[in-house]
Amino acid sequence: MKYKILISVGLFLIFVDFGFAQNDIKKVMNLKECIEIALQKNYDIQTNDAQVAAAGAGLTSAFGQYLPTMGFDMSYNKTFKDNVKSNYSMGLGANWKIFDGFAREANYAMSQENLNSISYYNRYSLEYVKLIVMQRYIDVVRKVQIVKIRRENLQLGKKELERIQAMYEVGTVPITALYSQEADLGNREFDLVYSENDLNLAKSNLLTVMGLNPVLEIEFTDASLPTDVNENDIAQFRQETGSLQQSISKALNNRFDIQAADANINSSKEN
Repeated sequence: MKYKILISVGLFLIFVDFGFAQNDIKKVMNLKECIEIALQKNYDIQTNDAQVAAAGAGLTSAFGQYLPTMGFDMSYNKTFKDNVKSNYSMGLGANWKIFDGFAREANYAMSQENLNSISYYNRYSLEYVKLIVMQRYIDVVRKVQIVKIRRENLQLGKKELERIQAMYEVGTVPITALYSQEADLGNREFDLVYSENDLNLAKSNLLTVMGLNPVLEIEFTDASLPTDVNENDIAQFRQETGSLQQSISKALNNRFDIQAADANINSSKEN
């Protein structure tokens, strides 16, 4: 019973702490704020940071193989036979490996390439998370507009039903027209519920990649997104990317995931 109480209290404190940690989150966010939070709280990025730290420790360990090793020991012994005797002993030793067939060099090179690979992949993850946040943010903004349109459409349907209801009551339209409009209104209500569900899922997906609680009540403004693309924007984009072949060449030379794969191959060769 005691352990059950302790576990319950521990879980309660965890949830309370999690709740307080989410209280400082803004209720309305723009795209820039979403990206900044994702770079800090995204779980994949945090995992990659830990892997970089581990790879750095591995490189330090590989470098340590070049240094001499030292050992120190001390012992104490006391006997009570005949006369009481006490013995002390201490020892200090050092060992320095001069040559091991280039094993240390290969291990150090492998650790260095492993660190490079993980570091490149971590930089790739940062850019990838930015891309995912942008895509999901735009998806949320798009579905917000869809919900607005469906709500307006539902209100128009209600007004149309009221008009047909009045016309039916004075005998200017048959009962089938009233039934038809009621069915149309039901379809509009279904479309609204469906679009609202889509919006909630889109928000949950965005909050998840940001490393936040997916059920937080947060609104995302579209004020930070451009509303049109002019010819200058298109010309600048084409100038930066170049032709298709130039774009492919830039991707092969600059993508961090490709550089990470190259470094991983080099690490395997050293191994």
